[in-house]
Order: sequence, then C-alpha cells, then structure tokens
Amino acid sequence: MTTHEKLLQMLDENHIDYRLCEHIAEGHSEEIAKIRGNDPHQAMKAIVLLAKNTKKDFHYHLAILPADKMIDLDALKEYLAVKKVIFAPLDKAREVTGCEIGAIPPFVFHPDMTLIVDPGVKDNEEIVFNAGLLTKSIFMKLEDYLQIVQVNWAAIAKDASNV
Repeated sequence: MTTHEKLLQMLDENHIDYRLCEHIAEGHSEEIAKIRGNDPHQAMKAIVLLAKNTKKDFHYHLAILPADKMIDLDALKEYLAVKKVIFAPLDKAREVTGCEIGAIPPFVFHPDMTLIVDPGVKDNEEIVFNAGLLTKSIFMKLEDYLQIVQVNWAAIAKDASNV
C-alpha cells in the first residue's frame, strides 16, 4: 500500500473531513501554494532529519513546520539533546516515508520515525499538505489533524530572512 493510500485510509477510518486536491506535479512549497491557492503559512512542510550521537546511535525524525519557515537545526539538536542533526540522505528519506521529497505528508507511517511539529502550525484553522504524491494535496482542519497524530511540540522553525 502506498503512503497516499495509507493516508486516505487513516483519514477515512477516523471519519476526518478533508478535501483532496489534484494538481500538476510540484514539490516546492512556494510554487505549490500558488497552484493550490493557499497561504504558504498554512501549508505543512515535512522534512526528514537524522539525529545522531554516534554512528550506531541515531534516529530519524519527521519535522513539520509552516511552509513559509525554515528548519532550525540547532533548535532541533537542542530539543533532542543530540550531538548532530542533519538532513536525511535522499534515498533514506524516500525509504522511511515511501514518498518523493516534496510529497511527504505530515504523518509518520514508519516505526523508526518520530513526529516533531513546530507550534507555528497552530496559527491555522485549516492546513494543507502534499498527500504522498506530488500531484495530490489535502486540505483539512488542524483540530482533526491533532486528534489523529501523536505530536511532539518543539520550536524548530525560523524565518527565512534569518538565514
């Protein structure tokens, strides 16, 4: 079963109201927001990260933040109390999510990953995200999302202008 299929099944089994939007293939936050017609801040960007202390002591995390923000690796490193946090290698990110980069939804379906969400997503009543495919997105209420995921909250986003 694909990540897209798992996602739709989970939403349906939990009786979540959502709107599935089909569009041209796009995985860049700014561009897909224009295509979907949503505010970039309401879009949930998903980034696969590798946190490690040693070569044998490591863990994958799915970081979720508003799409108009950037990941703050130092803040995440501090939150996780690890020596190093890096972007996961592309092949491993694809393996643990079952998705192409840019299509990853804000849900964890792999047992070796944890979900970490920036509180900035709470600014929105409705959220939008790619649905496991670069050609499909989902709009849904934030409160519904929070009912079906186990969230670890951490301030892990920074303004793009702070780079």
